Amino acid sequence: MMKPLIAVVTGGSRGLGLGIAKGLRSEGHHVIILGRNEEKGRHAADKIGARFMFVDLLDLQSVHNVIERLKSECERIALLVNNAGICYEQWNKTILRDSVMVNSISPRVLMD
Repeated sequence: MMKPLIAVVTGGSRGLGLGIAKGLRSEGHHVIILGRNEEKGRHAADKIGARFMFVDLLDLQSVHNVIERLKSECERIALLVNNAGICYEQWNKTILRDSVMVNSISPRVLMD
């Protein structure tokens, strides 16, 4: 049996992210779900025995805040699953900015 790892999953409160978080928990790993909907995030985390931490990937200060919290509360994070993402059929400047933040910039900052 592998030693339990600490895994962080963005967008882990539903869909594919929740499935990934659930799978990691079923293998005995410690999972932290990151998300911006506290109610759904806490419910999902409680349901699978994980932890939830708030982050708004549209806000770099929020990303930096969760990074500091993770550093202070976790000895070593072994796995980061950047699952959160947004995609729209129609585009404008705001949607483009939001997409770049959530899909590219915030995941890169989390990886550092």
